[in-house]
Amino acid sequence: MAAFDLTSRSVSEEEISTAIADVRRKERTGRWQEIESATQTAAIDEHEADLDEVATSRDEVMTCAAEIISLKPGHRYEASPDQVTFACCRSVGDGCPRCTR
Repeated sequence: MAAFDLTSRSVSEEEISTAIADVRRKERTGRWQEIESATQTAAIDEHEADLDEVATSRDEVMTCAAEIISLKPGHRYEASPDQVTFACCRSVGDGCPRCTR
């Protein structure tokens, strides 16, 4: 399989001819879904570690988003590229169990 430049906004002649050949093959064999499924499965297998990392990051973001949405009045969060810290904006007795000081 040729390596295409995915950062370019233009499409090369090689990419166009590859796409046309791919569609013709799928139409000729009548096995469009089967071929697409096999192609996607191969790509998933090849990039499994990367996809797992993306899924983990997505799960962490969703967890943080849920925490932020559920914050009580008077609380805030601080975000950095590496972590989100929940902090009390004012004194709350022994502190909020969901926040760090």
